[in-house]
Amino acid sequence: MVKFVSRFGWLGWIGVGVLASLLAAAKPAAEPGMSKALTATDIVAKSVAARGGLEAWRKVETMRWMGHVETGNPAAPSLPFVMELAR
Repeated sequence: MVKFVSRFGWLGWIGVGVLASLLAAAKPAAEPGMSKALTATDIVAKSVAARGGLEAWRKVETMRWMGHVETGNPAAPSLPFVMELAR
């Protein structure tokens, strides 16, 4: 059995491990397609393309979003909502 004693004990080594993991996760990985800064026009174009194109969005007549809102009230921690939009 190997006995390793440090100044801070095992809890200190666990803390060092957690800190090392957080530092490794915080360093952003380089992505090959993200070398240049995107302009607002580029971002809008990518968003439109990801949603099926401009013509598909122009055909939309109504939209319904359903979800919930979290509150600070312990008696009602979450309230449902429905938002309907029409052209």
